[in-house]
Amino acid sequence: MAARLDWPLRAAGSMESPGGERVEVMHLDCLGRLDDQGIAAQLGERPIFLSLARYEPFGLAVLEAASAGCALVLSDVASFRELWKGAALFVDPEDAEGAAAAIRGLVEDPDERLRQGSAARTRSSCYGVDAMTSGVVAVFRGCWTGTPVRSLAGAAA
Repeated sequence: MAARLDWPLRAAGSMESPGGERVEVMHLDCLGRLDDQGIAAQLGERPIFLSLARYEPFGLAVLEAASAGCALVLSDVASFRELWKGAALFVDPEDAEGAAAAIRGLVEDPDERLRQGSAARTRSSCYGVDAMTSGVVAVFRGCWTGTPVRSLAGAAA
């Protein structure tokens, strides 16, 4: 997918497994392991954030990118769609051209990129510590009173 883009695609993280096997990649600007400040610096540039995970129960990296105001291009898996519908573009994780086209569209339309980044940042506030704490307290209150609790998107908690 990265070979289909005219812009650099940066990847953060180790290129070596715990067992010592190394992965060699082409067409990526490999940043290696970054500390919190390094990640914050990268996300502070508000790049387009891409995750083509085939399975992702939540996605802390996506939340960090959204909180920084990055436009999101995510694989069309149920967990991402549930959490980020309306605040991200979704692509088939097996469709390299579709993913590249989504990124191209955001690069070529800065207004849309900013709109998507703003929507992602707004949505990310639903998943912060305050929201989580309020949700847990509401569940406990519901248990004490026997009242069902509704959370984001009306899902029962």
